[in-house]
Amino acid sequence: KNISLNKTVKHVTQLYKEMSSTHNAKTAECDAIKATLDDSLKSASTAKKSLVDARGRIAELSMEVLRLEDQLGLVDKIPVLEDELVELKKQNAELSVANASQSSTITHNEAMISSLRQDLNAFSFEKDALIMKYEAICK
Repeated sequence: KNISLNKTVKHVTQLYKEMSSTHNAKTAECDAIKATLDDSLKSASTAKKSLVDARGRIAELSMEVLRLEDQLGLVDKIPVLEDELVELKKQNAELSVANASQSSTITHNEAMISSLRQDLNAFSFEKDALIMKYEAICK
């Protein structure tokens, strides 16, 4: 009976070590994904600010073009402003695409983190159950 108990204790100890190792790996994976998500959020925030700035500048330039069209003495500025407006619209389109891509990445990473947290909670529960079994066997 002592041999059987020793085997059970060794088996439970091995399971505990494996669960702890898996738990640590999942925790590290969660931390890495969180760091990636934080970086993506910072990039998205920067891209969003640039997008808002570009849209504001486009609105300013549009108003400027309308005002200049009314002033015959400044007609020669219109082509330059129109070129700048075209460039800003191009940048706006590029920033919109980048923002959408980063939003998609963020959504994906958030879903992955949620899933990994569920796995981590399940492993923690299993680890706690093994600890309780181990302690009961050792008593």
